[in-house]
Amino acid sequence: MKIDLDKVSAGMSPLKDSAGQKPSPKPAAEPQAVAGSALQLSDLSSKLKHVESKLVQGDAFDAQRVAQIKQAIKGGTFSVNAEAVADKLIANAYEVLGKLH
Repeated sequence: MKIDLDKVSAGMSPLKDSAGQKPSPKPAAEPQAVAGSALQLSDLSSKLKHVESKLVQGDAFDAQRVAQIKQAIKGGTFSVNAEAVADKLIANAYEVLGKLH
């Protein structure tokens, strides 16, 4: 059985218009505000907006410090303070577990 792809079932848009061209998609309708409606953003949303602006400004990290660390790693002089890392991991775990309750 051969299916003619140029013809479609009733109620469906045609694959090609009368000129043999694919029809362009219709733009989505703009959302309409409802009278008396309000939008409230969460604290997390505000924080994300702040981080986004920092990223756009290029203030997200200290490039000079990153270069120093890279150099120390290459030179074999980079050392990790295991106690500080452990303390921060534990503090982070407490923070995460505290938010779960």
